[in-house]
Amino acid sequence: MSSPSLIGAVVLDIEGTTTSISFVADVMFPYVRRNLQTYLDQHWDEAQLQADVKLLRELSQEDAKNGVAGVPVIPEEGDKATALGKVVKNVTWQMDQDRKSTALKALQGHMWESGFASGELIGDVYEDVIPFLKRLDELMIPTYIYSSGSVHAQKLLFGHTAAGDLLHFFKGHFDTTIGLKVESPSYDNITKAIGVAPEHTLFATDNILEAYAAEKAGWHAALADRPGNKALPEGHHFPVVDSLYKLLDGTDKFAFPKDVQRVPRVGIAVIVARRSDNKVLVGKRKGSHGQGCYALPGGHLDFGESWEEAGRREVMEETGLELGDDFKFATVVNVVAYNLHYVTLFFLAHRRSEEQEAEVMEPHKCESWEWVDWDAFPQPWFSSIRLLKEDRWSPFS
Repeated sequence: MSSPSLIGAVVLDIEGTTTSISFVADVMFPYVRRNLQTYLDQHWDEAQLQADVKLLRELSQEDAKNGVAGVPVIPEEGDKATALGKVVKNVTWQMDQDRKSTALKALQGHMWESGFASGELIGDVYEDVIPFLKRLDELMIPTYIYSSGSVHAQKLLFGHTAAGDLLHFFKGHFDTTIGLKVESPSYDNITKAIGVAPEHTLFATDNILEAYAAEKAGWHAALADRPGNKALPEGHHFPVVDSLYKLLDGTDKFAFPKDVQRVPRVGIAVIVARRSDNKVLVGKRKGSHGQGCYALPGGHLDFGESWEEAGRREVMEETGLELGDDFKFATVVNVVAYNLHYVTLFFLAHRRSEEQEAEVMEPHKCESWEWVDWDAFPQPWFSSIRLLKEDRWSPFS
């Protein structure tokens, strides 16, 4: 008998797995219905809402052209009250039909963003989820989300739970833009994206058709049996758990490491300097270790990457900036903080175009970006910056 495969990545479904099905049905969807008229009225003239309305209008016209019965068509022209009323009818009709159109998801996502920001919506996760995520983090096993809900909605939910922001536990997020969850090629696509062999990947879901699709792609799969979930059919061979933490016990097919040898990781930090005045780009961290501290763009070296590839990737992911060709090594520090150990390499670089401006590409990790003098680097300092400051080191001396 062969030994069980050691799990190297975990992919989680949301509804019925990490979060009760009733949360979406009884909280998130009713929030949209209850606030739709007011939200449209308050934000009607904003570009974001008009982009959402454009998608809804185009879909309604396409539905009418295809003979879809009962579709409320949103007109091209007309006064605000008439157009707004048609949007309300169309959105309500789509939700009554349980449609999951891209146009509907876009508007719902922006409304949920407003609800989470105001505190009216609070993300819901089962009580076993956080201990499970913490243990995977301790074992250095990357965790991903794969849900039919948009990546935007996923991040809103996990970024605003009663226990706080959980997004730092996740390496990445996938939705149906990578493929339908009941189709095996979707899991092949995720395998390519995460770089972990299928036989070392575990998917947890409440949907047996999704489990079969993942298994066909070579993954391990387990079924979540939560209160309110649809009853699972008999005669299947998948492990069933009522707590994700129980997955750590493993089966005869897969196993988790009991512990992991803690070793230092390689950190990458990029000093993005402005040519005109040598000011550097600084961000305020949130939702992760070092929350509230000021730091440079950066992250850690992924397997197989060069230092320069990692630095350019991190800057692009965090700020949207493309760096020029002058990417140079600056210094290195040994950081032991937040129960982590990093050997952090610093590099000096400039924007490819001085007209580019930094954007907050990962709002769950960074509050804002600003240009500051190195000697006036705002406090509190992130741990690696603190070491440089204590050493009186400067990239420009």
